[in-house]
Amino acid sequence: MNKIWVLVLMAALVVVGTSCGSSATTSAVTSTTSVNPKAVMAAKRRAYRKCLIQHGVVFPSRHGGVASTSTTAPSTTAPSTTGTLKALRSSPTYKEAAKSCRYLKPKYKG
Repeated sequence: MNKIWVLVLMAALVVVGTSCGSSATTSAVTSTTSVNPKAVMAAKRRAYRKCLIQHGVVFPSRHGGVASTSTTAPSTTAPSTTGTLKALRSSPTYKEAAKSCRYLKPKYKG
């Protein structure tokens, strides 16, 4: 009689173990997350720019010339060509930084 109870108990454990395993494997959790492509591209640009800065690139300010943290009044002379993006991209510092950061450079469609 004891052998029967042992077999019944073992069979019950097998059934419980199998049902728990199958329910865990058959129930899939799905997540739908909306990704804003503009936000993703902006994050990629920030990461690339940060990498370039870490490698010594100094970007020109939006008003021409090189960005500065100076508190003196701005000059009234015309900005020089050394502060343009064209000049920046031709500099050796930028070229080396661009090579180092190329894995972060955003890929634009078009």
